[in-house]
Amino acid sequence: IRWGSILHAATCKLLKEKSGAKLYEIYDKLCKEEQLFNTDLINRGAELLSIWIDSYFKEDLKKEILYLDETLEIEMGDFTFLIKPDRVLFNPETGKTEIFELKTTQYSVSVILGNLQKTDQTTAYIWGWNKLFPDKKINTAIPEVFYSRGKVPRVERGTPIYRTELDLLRFENVIKSLAYEIKYKKEQDNPDIFFHQLSCTEGSNFGCDYADICRHEHARKEPPIGYKMREEYK
Repeated sequence: IRWGSILHAATCKLLKEKSGAKLYEIYDKLCKEEQLFNTDLINRGAELLSIWIDSYFKEDLKKEILYLDETLEIEMGDFTFLIKPDRVLFNPETGKTEIFELKTTQYSVSVILGNLQKTDQTTAYIWGWNKLFPDKKINTAIPEVFYSRGKVPRVERGTPIYRTELDLLRFENVIKSLAYEIKYKKEQDNPDIFFHQLSCTEGSNFGCDYADICRHEHARKEPPIGYKMREEYK
């Protein structure tokens, strides 16, 4: 059960409905759909969403919704690079596009915000957006943390994460390098494709949807069905 995913979905649906009054209706439906029956987590989530509504919802309703948890595709020759920002809004007061990245934690707000600054998830969002919309370029993403531990709920938007043109160029070069490496290996006589670590989630508290098929996870044991293990990892 991905409690964080339910909170992500709830913020998007509330914005789409433009009504904080529908919080419990929307949240209850999402919890049932995801089969979340842990009363403690349900209550924590409802409290965090209430804080979010009181703190930021009214402000965000003034903005134009561009994308809500939608996958965007960036074509890179033979490859398609995918990004899925939580929310993309246009702020008419500043004339700028705002990309939001929401994280949930029971650990530490400051650590999560620090990790977002250091890792490349938001770099990918900024880079991808600029590739798709070169006439509406941005250089920041806004981190948002839902924190709940014990009796302390907290919702905080951190300092916007800034990426320079050099940061984005470095990211693009690394992505292209890995893409062409995969293409080259696929074209060889033994076309096995192996997952390659870029910055991954090292030094981060964030999980990875592909951890169960990662080459690191399967070192010294059988790889998942459909994959082969390199000789040096056996």
